[in-house]
Amino acid sequence: MTNTQPLLSVVIPTKNRYRTLLPLCEYLLEKEGDFEVIISDNSDSNDEFMSFSKGRSLEKINYVYSRELLSMRENCEVGLKLAKGEYIAMIGDDDGIIIDSALDCIHKMKSMELDFALSSDCKYLWPDLKTRLFRRKKFGILRFLHILKKDEFLDARKALEDVADRGGVTIGNMPRLYQGIVKASYIMQSIVDNGSIFLAPMPDMSSSTLLATKMSKGIRYKIPFIVNGVSSNSGGGLGAAGKHKGQLNQGYGLSEKDIEEWPDLVPNFWSGGTVWAASYLITLEKLGKAKMVEFNKSSLLAYCLVFQPNLTKEFERYDIKQFLTSNVFIGSLIHIWLRLKSLIKNCYFYFFNADDLNINNSYELL
Repeated sequence: MTNTQPLLSVVIPTKNRYRTLLPLCEYLLEKEGDFEVIISDNSDSNDEFMSFSKGRSLEKINYVYSRELLSMRENCEVGLKLAKGEYIAMIGDDDGIIIDSALDCIHKMKSMELDFALSSDCKYLWPDLKTRLFRRKKFGILRFLHILKKDEFLDARKALEDVADRGGVTIGNMPRLYQGIVKASYIMQSIVDNGSIFLAPMPDMSSSTLLATKMSKGIRYKIPFIVNGVSSNSGGGLGAAGKHKGQLNQGYGLSEKDIEEWPDLVPNFWSGGTVWAASYLITLEKLGKAKMVEFNKSSLLAYCLVFQPNLTKEFERYDIKQFLTSNVFIGSLIHIWLRLKSLIKNCYFYFFNADDLNINNSYELL
């Protein structure tokens, strides 16, 4: 890059997933624009990347390999601290970023003085992804591609409150460092103020919660700029296969300290919903912002009873009967309806629309 400060830094933490990382690198190396790429690699060996890089110009890529074992958060932070861009987007190594759309979005953000941007929906399921109901598909699938009629403007404080009302089981419309675009100045100042942008187990939820306490206005851009990739060994892939759950000491990305800090308000087991709720509450507590919101325990418990009933009964710290209020009952009905609605949509898609379009990775879509 000729500019000392590029417009956008794309940060990609990775570990032992060259199957999805290398096609992403190929795509990004072919693109033009005012951006840089930072890859923080904590793989057991980087021989495969070094072989890939031979004979290629990696001018746009700042690649750093850490041989020592890093936590998921530490690996993310290595990349973030190298970012020079005015804006940052962090993506997984099985995700995609539509560079032209991302840069256009940033120009709109600058003109309207917005702090963050979310992408409209676009999801890609990698070949050989195994799902509980629809088994393994040998081919890649474009699952969603939504182009909105117009941009949607977002308020970070309202989004923070909405997540509390839903029991912390969704990131909702909060700012997203992971699979979104944010002003880099907020990231760097948060690292100075707090020592890290990641204060809790899940980097995506923790960074979003922190940024929602700092930022003001944002946008959901009508054209997708992120492709949410789901591969067999990602968190999303584990969820699709029904493996994203269990005891806390078996938790994906959880350290002993994380388990010690696990909030009393969150059922004492590991799943996608509970680890997000825990990360949300831990982050607010460490920031001294817990009183900014009213956390809806009933909504969280309803979610757990619907999606993980056996684990909820086994590991909930308190007698569940005392929480079985009308709010929990209504919340459970809502989650059951949403789950059935999703199941119907998925059945229709997989049985009638999941065709082999010869798409072997998400970057062939771009």
